Amino acid sequence: FGTKQSAKFRKIEKLSLQTKSRAMEPSWVKAEPQAAESGDLSQKLVEEGMQSTKSKKSKREAKGNHFSKTLFFFQCFTIFIIIMSLAAIAANGLTIYEYTKEKDIQYRSIILRVYAISFAVMIILTEIDWRGFMRYFIFLDNWVSRGISYCFVGLITWDQDATYSTVEGAINQTVSFILIGCGVFYAVLGIACMKTVKETELRSVADTQVED
Repeated sequence: FGTKQSAKFRKIEKLSLQTKSRAMEPSWVKAEPQAAESGDLSQKLVEEGMQSTKSKKSKREAKGNHFSKTLFFFQCFTIFIIIMSLAAIAANGLTIYEYTKEKDIQYRSIILRVYAISFAVMIILTEIDWRGFMRYFIFLDNWVSRGISYCFVGLITWDQDATYSTVEGAINQTVSFILIGCGVFYAVLGIACMKTVKETELRSVADTQVED
């Protein structure tokens, strides 16, 4: 009786091992057992490996071709604001130069222009997202507050006595109005929660790069 039981247990164990081995086989081996038995196993494995490599390559290329129109828009907007900030620095510098040529130097106006230049530099540091600077001006992380600040810089850059008849006046008026417009637009983007959209796109791109 004991011999029969042990033989039965060995038979059950053998069937169990065969079942596990069968489960670990590729799907094509199960579907084509004759091909596997006839010596085509190595060729099938090579073909399966090549298909897997091609699939991974196509997925990588699809991720590499990912283009975010949203991020492209924000990058162009950032570059535009930086250019306008540099123009504001130049406009205020020209205004200070014009003030120094007058007989009665308007020191109050010169100090105001120096403030405008300082704030224009602040805009540039904000747009390049320098964390060392943003740590001390946390309110600029909020796009509504940032927009209001840009409007302020545009207003103090605006010289009401300037006219478009002179180069200095034309630069001053144009730059100030554009900065005010950018500030209003930034505030609208903040109200529309577009900062969250931008951060989501940045995370998506970062995850794609990590996977690659």
